[in-house]
Amino acid sequence: MKKIVVGTLIVLSNMAVYAATLGWVPSDPFVWRNGDTNWKTGGTGGTPGAAWDNSNNDVADFGGGKVNVELGSDIAASRIVKNWWHATSVFDLKSYALTLSGTGNQLQFNKANGTLTMLNGSLVFGSASQFSVGHSGGTVTIQSPISGSTNVLVKTGPGTLSLEGVGNVFGGTTVNDGTMRVAAGSSLGVSNVTVNSGGTLHLQTSTAIHDGADLVLSATDTALSLDFTGAEVVNGMSINGSDVPSGTYTATDLTGLLFGGVFSGDGAIEVSSGEQVASAVTNYINSASGSDTNDGLSPETAWATLERASETNIVWNPGDAILLARGQTHSGQLLLNAQGAELRPIRIGAYGDTNAANPVIDGSSVSNAITLTFPRDIVVQDVAFTGGGIKAQSFWATGTSTYQRVRFKDLSFTNIAGTAIAMSTSATNLSATVFSDVVIEGCVIDTVSEAGITVNKWDIDGSYFHEGIVISNNTISNCGGSGIQVGKLGDNSVMVDNTVNNTGGSWLWGSKNVRVEGNTFAGSTGSTDATGIWLDIGNTGCVIQRNLSINNEGGFVEILGNSSNNVYRYNISINDGAREAGVNGATQDGRIFWLGGYTGAGTAPVGAYNNYLYNNTVYTKSDMVARYQADQTTSGALIANNIIYVEGAAETFSSSAENVLFKHNLVYNNKIPTTPFIASNTIEADPSFANVGGLTALDYVPANGSAIIDAGMVISNLINDSMGLVGGFEVFDYLGNPVLGEPDVGAFELSRDQFLVGWHTFSTANGNTNATGFELPDYLVEGVGATMGTNVALGGGFRRVDGQDGGLSYGAEWVGYTNVNATVSNSLALATWNQEVRALDFAITNNSGKLMTISSIHFDATMWYGDSNEFATVTLSHLSDASDLDDLPVEDYAIIASKTINFGWNDLNTVNAELGEAMDRTLAPGEVAAFRIGLKTPLSGVGTALRLDNIGVGGYISVVSPLEGYEAWASIYGVDLSDLSADYDDDGWNNLLEYALGGDPTNSLVVGHTPAHGKTGNAMEYRFMKRVGDTNLTYQLETNSDLVYGSWSNAGYTVEGTAAADGLFSEVTNSIPMTAPKMFMRLKIERN
Repeated sequence: MKKIVVGTLIVLSNMAVYAATLGWVPSDPFVWRNGDTNWKTGGTGGTPGAAWDNSNNDVADFGGGKVNVELGSDIAASRIVKNWWHATSVFDLKSYALTLSGTGNQLQFNKANGTLTMLNGSLVFGSASQFSVGHSGGTVTIQSPISGSTNVLVKTGPGTLSLEGVGNVFGGTTVNDGTMRVAAGSSLGVSNVTVNSGGTLHLQTSTAIHDGADLVLSATDTALSLDFTGAEVVNGMSINGSDVPSGTYTATDLTGLLFGGVFSGDGAIEVSSGEQVASAVTNYINSASGSDTNDGLSPETAWATLERASETNIVWNPGDAILLARGQTHSGQLLLNAQGAELRPIRIGAYGDTNAANPVIDGSSVSNAITLTFPRDIVVQDVAFTGGGIKAQSFWATGTSTYQRVRFKDLSFTNIAGTAIAMSTSATNLSATVFSDVVIEGCVIDTVSEAGITVNKWDIDGSYFHEGIVISNNTISNCGGSGIQVGKLGDNSVMVDNTVNNTGGSWLWGSKNVRVEGNTFAGSTGSTDATGIWLDIGNTGCVIQRNLSINNEGGFVEILGNSSNNVYRYNISINDGAREAGVNGATQDGRIFWLGGYTGAGTAPVGAYNNYLYNNTVYTKSDMVARYQADQTTSGALIANNIIYVEGAAETFSSSAENVLFKHNLVYNNKIPTTPFIASNTIEADPSFANVGGLTALDYVPANGSAIIDAGMVISNLINDSMGLVGGFEVFDYLGNPVLGEPDVGAFELSRDQFLVGWHTFSTANGNTNATGFELPDYLVEGVGATMGTNVALGGGFRRVDGQDGGLSYGAEWVGYTNVNATVSNSLALATWNQEVRALDFAITNNSGKLMTISSIHFDATMWYGDSNEFATVTLSHLSDASDLDDLPVEDYAIIASKTINFGWNDLNTVNAELGEAMDRTLAPGEVAAFRIGLKTPLSGVGTALRLDNIGVGGYISVVSPLEGYEAWASIYGVDLSDLSADYDDDGWNNLLEYALGGDPTNSLVVGHTPAHGKTGNAMEYRFMKRVGDTNLTYQLETNSDLVYGSWSNAGYTVEGTAAADGLFSEVTNSIPMTAPKMFMRLKIERN
C-alpha cells in the first residue's frame, strides 16, 4: 500500500481495534447472556466454547441463515455482524440494553435480502454509529428505542433501515445509501438530518425531525418521501447546497425550486427562520398587466418590460430569479451582468399557468434577446425566443477568470437573426479566461441565419481550454451557418445525442479530449467543408463515435492540419460526400475520408498525423463518387475494420502522404483506394445489408457473418505513436454491444457468446459410491480455469456417477455451439432421499488477464429414478463465494440469483439459463464465479436421482485488458505515470495528488482542486474535493496543535456534509472549533 500525504510528514492512519470476533453457536432461540459459553472463537467457523465477556469489546458474528436471538442480560459489544439471510430474523432485547461502542459499522448486515427486526429493551450506541444494510432487498426494523447521547446515527448500504421505536435520543442522522424509513411515533434524534447522494429519507410521521434541527439534502439524486398529513417543522433546509427560504413546502413546491432532488408524498416541510434561511428575491415580468413602476416582487406587482430588469442599478444576488409570464410575448432585450453562487444560481425562467405556452422573448429589434456578461451560476430555462438569441460573453484585456456553472435548458428558438446560443471568451493576449461546467440541453433550434450553438475562445493559445462543456439532446435545424461549432474545448466536454439537420455542418477547432457520441448529422451543405461532423485545425484526442451521418455533401470524415490522435469509430455514414466542385458554386469535392493539412490561409500545411478511423460502416449510392484523400503532409493514419460499400465510382487523390494504412476493411465492388493508402488484408465481399439504400442505422446491419465475424484486427498504436487514443481503443459497437473475441468489421458486432468451459465425460464409480476428486473439463477456452466439486462428500455437493458407459447422450452437439465435441461416455448423477438436498457445484476462474463476462449456464438432465407420479425440483444457483467449493454448505449458502425447474419422472430437459442483467456477470482478472445445480425430492421416504450431462458455462472474454481508477486516468495523458509519488510536471503535486484532486499531471498550471479554508462564525471551515467512485482512495483530515511537540491526529473536527460538485468529484466540508490558541490542518490522501 502506498501512503501519500499532502504536506511534509507521512503518518499512518489509526485503525479500529476489536478484542476478538466471536461466532454464535446456532440454537433457536439463541440466548445471549454475559458469561455464557455458547460462542466460537474466530467467528462462525471457529472453535466452540468461548464465553461472552461484556468488557472485551468483542464483535458478535451471527453468520448466515435465520436467526432468533433473545437477550438474557445487558450486553455490551463492539458491533454485530449478520451475513446472508433469506427469511425473517428477530433480535428480542427483552428488558435489557444492547450497547454497541465500536467504530465503523456497529450493526452490519451484509448482502441480506430478507428482514430482521429488533424489538423491546433498548439499543445504545456509545460513539458515532453506522448501521449497514448491504442488500437492496434487505430491511432492518428497529422497534427498540435508540439512545446515543450526541452521537450521530449513519445509515449505509443499499437496503432499508426502518425506525419504529419511541423515545429515540441521539445526536442526529446521516443517510449515505439506501433508504431510511421513520414510522409514526419514531424520530431521527435531536440534531441535523443529512441525506447524501443516492440516499432516500422516507418519513411516515411529521415529528421525525427535531424542530431545532436542519434537513440537508446534499445532492441532486437524493430522495425525500413525505407520507404523512400536515407539516414537518425544521429549523433550516438545504438542497444540493442551496438554502431553502423560510416557508411551507409540499413535494411539488420543492421540485419547483430546481435545486435537484426527488420529492413525493402528501406531506409538507415547514422551514422556520433559522440560520440557514437565504435571502433570495424573485422578480416577475408581465408584459400585459405589469408596470415598471411596480416593485416586481409578486405576480400582482410585476414589472412590464425586460428593460426594467436590465437597469444597471439593480443588484442581483445568488438565488435570485427573473420570471416571465407564460402565454405572453416580451419584446426587447434582457441585459444581465451578474453572478450567482455555486449551487445558488440566478434563474431566468417562467411562471404562471403551466398549461400555457412558455414565455417568448422577441429580440427582433435588438442584437440579442438575452446578453449575459461575465456569467457565472446562471440558469435560463423554459423560455422561447424569436428574432434574437442568447449571447454569453466574457472578455478581458488580461485575465485568468473562470466562468462556470451556466445552464441553458429546455429553450426554443425560431427565426433567429444571428446565432441561437453563442458563448465566447476573448482577450488581447494569452488568457485563462474560460468557461467551465456549462450545460446546453434539451433545446429546439429552427431557422437561424447563422449558427445553432457556438462555444469559442478567441485568444489563441495552447494552455487554456473551456472544460466540462456539455451539449446534449438538442434538435437543430435549418441554419445558415454551422449546426454546432465549438473551439478550445477541453477535458470532460461532450457533444451527445443531438440531432442536427440542414445546416452547414458541425465542427471543432483547437480542442482536446472532446467526445462526440450518439448524434445524428444530416443534410449539411456548403461550398466547402460541410461534413456532418469534422475536426478542423488543431484538435487532439477527440473521439467521434456511434453517430449517424446522412447526406452530408462535404463527406463523412474530415480531419485538418495540426490534428492528431483523434478517432472516428463505430459510426454509420449514408451517402456522405456527394458534392462536386464547380457544381452549384461548390469549390471542393466531397470525400468519404479526408485527412488534410490545412492550418489557415497563408500558413504552411501540417499533418494531420496519427489518427484512427476504424469499425465504421460507409455506404454511397450509385450516382455519386466516393473519394479518398490524404494530403501531402499527412503522416500516420490507421483506417481499419470498416465496411465500405460503394455502388458508384470511386477516386483516390494521389499524394506523398506517409504511413496511411488501410487494413482489414471489407470493400464491396472492389472500390479499394490506391496510393498513398497502403491496403492489406482487404475483404472483398457483399456485407448483405438489411436494406441497401435505406436511411436508418438498422438498414446497414450486415448478414454475411462468414465475411464479417472476427475478421477485423485488434486496434493498437501506430508505429512511432506513443500517445494512442484518450481512454484507449473502444470495445463496444454502434449499439453499445461488447466486442467478443477478435473485432468484427463494420459498426455492428455480430459475434455471439461461446462456451468458455464444458464437462461431458465424468469419472465412474460403482453403485452408490461417492465420487471423489475433481472433474477435469472436456472443453476449455484459453484463459479460463474451472473446477467441479472437489470432495463431494463435503460442501462441494453429494454426487454419484452412473456406471453405464455411454448411457446418456443428448445429441451430437451442445445447442448452438457446434465447435464442442459432445460425445459422452457416461453421465453424472445426483441422488437424494427423504427430502434431502443434493448438489453439484462448479466454478469458473478468469485467468485471461482481461475482463470476462458470464452470460449463460447450460446442462442436460433427466430424472431416471423414482416413482412415475413423482416430480423433483432442480435449482440452478449463482453462488456468492467460490474460494473453496468444499466450504459451500449444501443447504445454507448464499444465492446471488437462482432459477427453478420442475422435472417429471423420466423427463428429458435441456436447460439454457440466461444470467440476468441485474447480476454481477463480469469477472475481473483472477475473479471466480461459482454455480450450483441442486436437487430436492419433495416427498418423505422417497428417493430420486437426476442424471446430468453436457454442463457448460457461456460467455465471452474482452479483447482488451481493463483499466480502472488511477490507471484509466493515467492512460489519458500518454506518458509514464506509474510512479504515484513522482511529480511529472514539477509543480509540487505528485501524480497521486493530481489524480485525487483533479489536476493535470502534464501541466504545472493545472493543479486541480486546492483545499480551501476560512472562518465561519466561531469555527474554521476546511473544504476539499473528493473523487467519487474510486474505493481505493482514502481522504482524511488531520489536525495538530503544535508542529514541534504535537502529533497529527484524525480528530478535532466535524464533517458538516458532502455535496456533489460534478460527476467526478464531491465537496467535503469540515468544521474545526476555534477553541484552541492555534491549530494546524492538513489533508492526507492514501491509495490502497
